[in-house]
Amino acid sequence: MKKRFVAFLAIIMILYAFPLSLLAYDADKHDDYLEKVLLGSNAEAILKNKSAKEKMEMLEAASYLTIDQVQGKGETELKLLRKRKVSRVPKLSDIDLTGIFLGSHRNYTHRGWDYVYIIPKGEKRDKANWPVRKKLLCSTVNKVFDFGFMNELFGKVCDKGNSFSALVYYIHILGDHIYNEEYSVSDLTMPLARTNADDNNQDVFWELKKHCEVLFKDQKSSQKYISFMQELDALADKARELAGSKGGISDKNFGEYHQCAEDLMQLLEDYVPLMLAKEDFFENEFSAEKGK
Repeated sequence: MKKRFVAFLAIIMILYAFPLSLLAYDADKHDDYLEKVLLGSNAEAILKNKSAKEKMEMLEAASYLTIDQVQGKGETELKLLRKRKVSRVPKLSDIDLTGIFLGSHRNYTHRGWDYVYIIPKGEKRDKANWPVRKKLLCSTVNKVFDFGFMNELFGKVCDKGNSFSALVYYIHILGDHIYNEEYSVSDLTMPLARTNADDNNQDVFWELKKHCEVLFKDQKSSQKYISFMQELDALADKARELAGSKGGISDKNFGEYHQCAEDLMQLLEDYVPLMLAKEDFFENEFSAEKGK
């Protein structure tokens, strides 16, 4: 009986340790994706500057807390944001996602930037407290880029600030699609592609295009913006055609679908840093000169 009990405990420990190590791996990779999409090939040089490095740490901490915080983790990141004077930083207990099946945190935070989660009967908030998590990322973006004192004070965000926050969010969601190297329907992460995507039936492509149109609205006549949108649309068409094929996404066509996710991340890395470098709010904090 004692041996059975010990074996049972060992199994439980392994099951609980696995997702935590998985999340630790994810954190490093997600940070890497974020730095490459925002800073491009200049990332390493720019982040040698103390101010730029601190601001990137803030964005990475807020991204983790907003999207991946689970099971009592995250106090270190919250302390960092408080230390850097981000406004309206919540207590860990206000957002802590606990009591869920191992690895199922995506169901509560990965369904879309503007997704409205159902509040369980008898509860005051949805399980992950998405509105508070979302506001934390927006407040951090406000602090990093100084979109206005009043916005920061009241936890509001301007259109560009909201779309930049959404960009950070979808870089993470796209990273999760890339990480899923085998076909799975086990969680409710926003799909990479839907057959007939629109504002009521979003996919990652739809959302990235929508927010990039806001973020780079002053560059719509530039060749970089035009080329980016053309390539984004072409890749979206390919992924949506796969999603709409007979039987949808399956083991048979998952390899092609997965490649679309990788190609999308590369497209973002190729174009977004170049366009962000033309935006004053971004250039003031993360210019190439910062690394010198």
